[in-house]
Amino acid sequence: MRIVMFTEAYLPHIGSVISHVSFLAEQLSAMGHQVLVAFSDLKAREFHLDGDLLRCPAKPARNVYGFCIDNPGSTEFFRILEKFKPDLIHIHTTSPIGQAAIKFANRYDLPMVFTIHEYYEHQLHYLCSKISEPITKIKQRGLFKDSVDNADVITAPSKQAEEYLKSCGIKRSLTVVPNHVDPLFFHRLNVSESKLSQLRRSLNLPLDSTVAIFAGRLTIDKSVEMLLEQWASQIKSTDRLHLLVVGDGPEAEPLSVWAHDLGINGQVSFLGAVPHEKMPEYYAVSDVFVSASSHDLMSNAALEAVSCGLPTLLLHDKWDASQLKEGVSGFSYRTAQEFGNYLKRFASLDADGKRILRRVVRSSIQTIPANAQAVQMLDVYAEAARLHFYSPEDDV
Repeated sequence: MRIVMFTEAYLPHIGSVISHVSFLAEQLSAMGHQVLVAFSDLKAREFHLDGDLLRCPAKPARNVYGFCIDNPGSTEFFRILEKFKPDLIHIHTTSPIGQAAIKFANRYDLPMVFTIHEYYEHQLHYLCSKISEPITKIKQRGLFKDSVDNADVITAPSKQAEEYLKSCGIKRSLTVVPNHVDPLFFHRLNVSESKLSQLRRSLNLPLDSTVAIFAGRLTIDKSVEMLLEQWASQIKSTDRLHLLVVGDGPEAEPLSVWAHDLGINGQVSFLGAVPHEKMPEYYAVSDVFVSASSHDLMSNAALEAVSCGLPTLLLHDKWDASQLKEGVSGFSYRTAQEFGNYLKRFASLDADGKRILRRVVRSSIQTIPANAQAVQMLDVYAEAARLHFYSPEDDV
């Protein structure tokens, strides 16, 4: 099968959508399918193929990445896509490049799959001023509904998106395809003890400290400001706990200032963007993954951490079952006090206790095949093709 995936940003940028697309494309390619990933690139001067990537010239824009495709109606863009001769279009964004994908799919009568990764309301803060928010909200909801209406099959990593569709007045079925990460790449054994010691020294982490890590784009919907508030209210400087915040984004500077105002800047390190290939080292130097977000459909960073043996400490909601195995791969908390109690419990473990916990966490994903997501998505693609080309005569 020949598949084109459309996403606003791609590696070396980091984020859950980017991680999802890159791993899915890699697994599909390993299974013998031809996958082309089309994305916006500020460094591209023209539309051009770079191996299995279609780099599209980008311009600065008000969104979470700070850029978007410059000319989505370009004849060269469509010419390259046409030459690839795709069997199916898979869209991962409602932004201009996603809208261009819809036009291409409709022009050439191609099956289309749309994956919901986030909710359009979470983008409003970056897309417009407070005054123009009502108008922008209507526009963004229209783009979201347009993506859904044109898709033959809609997928999401969590059933939480089902309720969201209903809240938007959309009566469409949803196929849940859980996110997965590469269990061989994200493995603590890939990181040598010497490299761990070197990284600890470079980060000024005391040998007896317990390290918590958050990784992801620093945007409002990630609720990192709440994470910092919980830390400040529950964790003392004498608790031998340290927080690493890995990632970049529009909230990076305000969050750093907020940590200083809370008086915890000595307990928190903002590391900025870390190359994707380096992330196993940062998970390996840590002891627990933490998050206060209630908006993630399924955090790829949390899955990466679990694959590296880190228990996850996530804010409780009714969809937690799709994100963690309570008491095995992690724990959920409801209050700041519970958050603090769990962290102090992790800090009380000795080296053997932490090693055993890592082994238990890692075991929670060992029975899942590396290509599980790709296999399920291929079933989705087959269903999309069946529905797209369906004729009542087929039932006769």
